Amino acid sequence: MSYPNYKSYNQYIKCCKPIGAQGAQGAQGAQGAQGPQGAQGAQGPQGAQGETGSSVQSLQFTVALEQSGVSQSFIIAGVDDIVASSQTTTLYNTPFAAYNNHIFIDISSVIRDISVNNIDIVIKGTSISESSAVPDPSGTETISIPPSISIPNGFQTLKKWLYISDISFSNVSSINYDIKNLGYIDFLNTDVRIIGYRAEILGDDNSDGADITFIMNKVDNGATVFTKIIDLENITINNPIRQIVDHLRTGIYDRSYTMPNLTSLWPANTDFVLKQTDFNTYFTSNENVILGTIDEGIIIKVESTDLGAPNGPQYISLIIYYERI
Repeated sequence: MSYPNYKSYNQYIKCCKPIGAQGAQGAQGAQGAQGPQGAQGAQGPQGAQGETGSSVQSLQFTVALEQSGVSQSFIIAGVDDIVASSQTTTLYNTPFAAYNNHIFIDISSVIRDISVNNIDIVIKGTSISESSAVPDPSGTETISIPPSISIPNGFQTLKKWLYISDISFSNVSSINYDIKNLGYIDFLNTDVRIIGYRAEILGDDNSDGADITFIMNKVDNGATVFTKIIDLENITINNPIRQIVDHLRTGIYDRSYTMPNLTSLWPANTDFVLKQTDFNTYFTSNENVILGTIDEGIIIKVESTDLGAPNGPQYISLIIYYERI
């Protein structure tokens, strides 16, 4: 058989014979080994370091003192008000307002009925929630004083109160006590350490004849049932006799000073500066630690024999430095 235009049968088949369907693709072979990783690029420059934080915080007060008029004491922060003093009854039933404060019972002497029993102080009235400020007209609280606690001592309620109907004492045959409304800065019930303070006190036209005492008290509970009020600061600028009088520190730490040559200690219309920043080293028994979690805090006040217009200081600008612990 001849195949025109083709040299051979094989050329004819290759060119013109129909091709059958393509068969299924075979399985893919295994992947070959991965090649080596390329060299790592150079590291970019380090970014700038962020600002270092500080644990020191502050409270600031600026108070016009002349509004106190003829008063010789002015509370900057806190409450320390006497309700009744030298009481001897075992049932104090004269109602009084506590205006959202703790009640502080300061017992100066007591004779127990039975020496091995607790003295129970029962406070009744309208207490107020610390968190929600919702009043509770059926409020009651008992302070139990074991025989191991000595008297004199002071005792505060954990609750705060709007109204007190009565205060009673059990297991006593005689007693002498004061009642106070007590409030303080507790740093929102947190624990802090007071580092120090700075106070600027502006005198007026007659500050050559003025005096002022700066006082910072700690409400100290520690791990005990009783409460102490202790000084963290108590110092006087006494310009009529040109002296600084230190009521707290003694010995080598005494800051008292008398100006020489009849020089005025506090010239008229000037800011006298009180500053102390050594609380962490001066206090050695944690006196400057404020445990707000167990109802401790600070009260800040100034006193003067001439606090108010026209001869007293005009204002105080105060910064308290502290750190949370």
